[in-house]
Amino acid sequence: MKKAYIYRKHQQGEQFLDIANELGLNPSVVSWNYHKLAKQGPDPDFYAPPSMTGRPQVITPHAECQAEQLIASWEC
Repeated sequence: MKKAYIYRKHQQGEQFLDIANELGLNPSVVSWNYHKLAKQGPDPDFYAPPSMTGRPQVITPHAECQAEQLIASWEC
């Protein structure tokens, strides 16, 4: 709910520093969250999961073998 609070308070004209002090956060964190929500448009989804970024990892044969053994042993 902090994201919704940050978004609404800044829309009402409150400064990032004031919002950060209320929530006990760094102003850059407040600014980053607001701008990330603002990119979604006028009605952002506050519960949207973060997108997966970066390059996918290649599974090595060794890691694949370990995963198969773990699944086969029913310990996960």
